[in-house]
Amino acid sequence: MTWVEPARRQKHFTFWVAPATLVFDQVWDLTGDIGPLYGHLELADLHRLAPPDDRPYPSWHLEGHEFALKFRARGFRQYVRRPSQHVPRQVLTMAERGGLSFAEQAFA
Repeated sequence: MTWVEPARRQKHFTFWVAPATLVFDQVWDLTGDIGPLYGHLELADLHRLAPPDDRPYPSWHLEGHEFALKFRARGFRQYVRRPSQHVPRQVLTMAERGGLSFAEQAFA
């Protein structure tokens, strides 16, 4: 996401936003909480934490609105599913996202 300064005589920022899918490799030791979902999961932060033991793979902490997950994984890949869109808010509607997708494929 990229913030765009308000145009002259405008008051609000706009944003360039693209829908993306994160795919984590070899996930284990998954814990967390998911609260009531009203529409969709919105990711706020992704933290990579040092391994808590002598195994080489990091811990991950996903934080979102109404959910938090912690787990171990080798890493992840990110697939940007559509070109960035210039929108007046920091999130895309379901239609702008192209619906739900877990496809491990970027747009062409």
